[in-house]
Amino acid sequence: MNNHEMDTHNEEALASRTPEPGEGHERTTAEVAEPRPANVVSIRKIEANRANARQSTGPRTDAGKRASRMNAVRHGLLAQAVPITKGDYKEDPRKFAQLLEGLHDEFTPVGMAEDLEVQTIARCYWRKMRAARCEHGAIRKRSGGVREDEEREREKQLHYAREFGADLEQSADGIQYLRDKLEGAKQEVLSGTLAGECYNWLKERNPNGFPQPDATQVVQEGARRVLTADYRDQIVATIDEQLDRLALRHAMVVESEALNLESTIWAAALPDTREVDKLIRYETSNDRQLDRALQRLEAMQAQRRKQGDAPAEK
Repeated sequence: MNNHEMDTHNEEALASRTPEPGEGHERTTAEVAEPRPANVVSIRKIEANRANARQSTGPRTDAGKRASRMNAVRHGLLAQAVPITKGDYKEDPRKFAQLLEGLHDEFTPVGMAEDLEVQTIARCYWRKMRAARCEHGAIRKRSGGVREDEEREREKQLHYAREFGADLEQSADGIQYLRDKLEGAKQEVLSGTLAGECYNWLKERNPNGFPQPDATQVVQEGARRVLTADYRDQIVATIDEQLDRLALRHAMVVESEALNLESTIWAAALPDTREVDKLIRYETSNDRQLDRALQRLEAMQAQRRKQGDAPAEK
C-alpha cells in the first residue's frame, strides 16, 4: 500500500470511527466558529484529484466528448432526483444539468461507473449550494422583521408613556409628540386666547420657567384666557426655548435608536444555534461523501490509465 492509499485508508477509518463514551456530538463555540483543518486538506485533495482527472485517457475526439457528455442523460440514475422541482421550495433542473455537464467536461468519465461517480460529485456540489441557500434563508428569517418589530415596540412605548405619564423624552417618538403639541400650543397662544387645559399643560411642562401673569395680563372668559400682547410674547418665548432644546434632544435620540436598530439587525446576521449545528452536520457529511467520490473516481481513472484498456467510445 503506497502513502496515498495509506492516508486515504486512515482518513476513512477516522471518519467512520464510532465516538467514544462521553465524546458526544456537541461542539464548542470555537469549533463552530473556526474552520476545521480537515477542510483545508479536502480542498487540496479536490484540486489534486481534478488535476489527475484532467490527465485521464478519456474521450479525445469531438464525437467521443459528445457521447461522454450524454452519459448524464443515459445514466442519470442519481441526477434525475437531485433538483427539487415540486412544492414551495423549487430548484432549477437546468442549472443542475449545467453543473453536471461542466463536471463531465472536467473529469471526462469513461463508462458507467466513472459516470456515476461524477454524478455523485455533482450532487455533493449541488448540496453545498443548497446549504448556502438554507443559511441565507435562516438569516433572512431572523432579520427580516426586525424593523417592523422595532416600530411596533416604539408605538407601545409611546402609548404607555402617554397613558401613565412616563418620561416622553426617552424616545424619538415621544419627543416628536411633545414638539408637535408645543407647536400647537404656540399657535393657540399667538391667537390671543388660550384654553385652560392647554394653559395648565404648559405650566406642567415648564413649572419653573413658565411666566406668571398679573391681574392685567390675563382675562378669564369662560374656559379660555384672553392674553395681553406682552404676556403672549413671554409664553411664546418659553415655548421656543423648549422647542430648541427638544430639537437637540430629538437628534441625539434618533441617532442612538438608529445605532441600536442597526446592532439588532447585525446581531441577527447568523442563524440560531440549532440551525448552525444542523448545517455543520449536513455539510460535514456531504464533504466526506464528496471526498470519497473524488477518491474513488481518481482510483478508477488511475487504474484505467495503468491498464490502458479504456472502453471504446460509441
